[in-house]
Amino acid sequence: EVVPLYLGAQYNLRPPSSRWVPYARFDLGVAHLGSVDVSFGGLSSEYWNASWVGMFDLGGGLEYRMDSLSIFVDVRVRYLGQPDSSLGTFSDADPSWTLPVTSGIRSSF
Repeated sequence: EVVPLYLGAQYNLRPPSSRWVPYARFDLGVAHLGSVDVSFGGLSSEYWNASWVGMFDLGGGLEYRMDSLSIFVDVRVRYLGQPDSSLGTFSDADPSWTLPVTSGIRSSF
């Protein structure tokens, strides 16, 4: 389970009056990583502790604006910090990089 909390900024590459608006986006914050348990042969152990890690992402997208609604799609490169190991060096992990693709609807008022 990953719960990100962040603040971001978006820079529109065309004026607000345009129908098609490409944009660049940057977000900075933290993410809560849930604990991970592993089991083998009836034995169970916590592999990673629940922890807060730093995160950021950088990307861009395209928005199509209609009167008070718009639709968008964007792609970002996201970094999540290293999870907290519960079993010492045996369960150490590297930070992760992902490539989330997001689409949605925005409302303006």
